[in-house]
Amino acid sequence: MSIQNPQGLIGKHISVLPDYEQLENYEANNELETRVYYSKTNLSFFEEEINSISIKTDKNDLIIEVSFSIYQILDNPNYLGVFNKEFGKPDACFCFDELKKSSEHRSAEGVVVGSKIFSTKTCDCNADDLIYSVWKLKDNLYLQVTHPFTEYATFPRLSIKISQTNGLLEVE
Repeated sequence: MSIQNPQGLIGKHISVLPDYEQLENYEANNELETRVYYSKTNLSFFEEEINSISIKTDKNDLIIEVSFSIYQILDNPNYLGVFNKEFGKPDACFCFDELKKSSEHRSAEGVVVGSKIFSTKTCDCNADDLIYSVWKLKDNLYLQVTHPFTEYATFPRLSIKISQTNGLLEVE
């Protein structure tokens, strides 16, 4: 199954995916009357393989959010141009702002794990510390791309979320 237009899944019943599994212990399941599923179907986006896809549904199992990561597109230094060609220029871009919280924890084995929480601010789409690009698509859907190439990125992957809401644009 190839999803070249994942926004087409929004509003459809979860059963349109042939192989999926509900994540039982997801805290939002009870609080927000939503369910989260993991799709085990082989999927692609912009002809790039998707290793896993997370689907959030409402209480009637209608899809309200699709999230996934892709790796290969990052080999293209102009990967953002691929999105701009398909969806136009982003409606907003966001970068790191001020550091809100920083902590470190040392495990019993001596491994140090650090955590930093930043606020965000709007910025130019070509900024070096670009975190998010957000497009408002037709049918009141949002496409959010989380960029991996920042000082604080842990994994080199491009995370993509398509949903009916987007907290970044809605707070502006």
